Amino acid sequence: MDRSADCTSQIIRAGQIVDELDGALRRGETSLQNIPGLMALVLREELWRERRIRTGEIVKHERFVDFLTVAPLEGLGEDPALIKRLLSDHPATLAAFEAACTGKHGTNQYTKKEDSSNPTIMKVDRGKAYTLRRLKRQHPVLFRKVTSGELTANQAAIQAGFRKKLTRLEQVKHLFSLLSLDERIAFVTWWRAEWKKEL
Repeated sequence: MDRSADCTSQIIRAGQIVDELDGALRRGETSLQNIPGLMALVLREELWRERRIRTGEIVKHERFVDFLTVAPLEGLGEDPALIKRLLSDHPATLAAFEAACTGKHGTNQYTKKEDSSNPTIMKVDRGKAYTLRRLKRQHPVLFRKVTSGELTANQAAIQAGFRKKLTRLEQVKHLFSLLSLDERIAFVTWWRAEWKKEL
């Protein structure tokens, strides 16, 4: 088989795999377990760059984020934040997803464009995905322990030294900052009652 035939075969295959991924995203709960594996394949082989869609047309993307957000059939028409949540239990795929989203030089591809057809704008956060990228880049041994389930991302970050282990008081303060006003009032009421018991 000559090179042009190989290229055509790859473009057709890319279209088929992306169709499977799109179908898994559309079908919801019954297919959620297939999404991480399909996404990993799309990322590993860069099947998002060029593929034949169901109309027979060839679609190309320079940026992975465009493949994610452009309306079907050219793209998936999905919110990157949603896909991040679906990949949250798959550290290696999540790290690869984040790397593809931010580009080779780490620039934020979620910056709004004047004529963007996608209203979704998502800033790259410094949460779990950031931690995984940093571990993969700077501490590959710890990253492998996270992907194997031996450590959580937070435990690995503490061992790596770029995140400190919070004291119990710091943990309480952090959790308190996340509460709504009603929840804070309920907590303070409970705390006062507990404090009186100690007096």
